[in-house]
Amino acid sequence: MEADLQVSRASVDKRVEDLQSALERERLDRAVAEGALEGARKDNERLYGELTKLRSSLRHGAAPAGQDETPPNFLPETEEDAVKMAASGHKA
Repeated sequence: MEADLQVSRASVDKRVEDLQSALERERLDRAVAEGALEGARKDNERLYGELTKLRSSLRHGAAPAGQDETPPNFLPETEEDAVKMAASGHKA
């Protein structure tokens, strides 16, 4: 009976250690994912700001610095459109 109790206790202790290890791995994975998400959000914010400046300069008739005088055929209307275009390799 005592031996069974010790085996059971050892089994429970091992399970607790395994669960704690799994939890720690999940926390690390989440931290990495959140960091990547934050980076993507900042990049999208920067790109959206650039898009807004480009639209503004085109509406006021000036070519943006480093751009030719020909306006692009299509400027995305929303941030989602801009992200889709960037993902597909199109440049506005």
